[in-house]
Amino acid sequence: MTYHAIDEVDVSVDLEDGTPVVTARTRTEATIWGGHGIWPLQLRIHFARVGDSWLASNTVASTWR
Repeated sequence: MTYHAIDEVDVSVDLEDGTPVVTARTRTEATIWGGHGIWPLQLRIHFARVGDSWLASNTVASTWR
């Protein structure tokens, strides 16, 4: 997979059970298995408190409309 460009469409931060979740919607230009295109990609990134820091603990990627 080769990523060529990522255009941010929308980013939001919500709290779920007191922990932050970032949802980022992008239009991602990439070549995947020889096919080139632009895909609507959504990333939901869950964070966990570790000491004094917040660390990304889980990310789920999907498409969106």
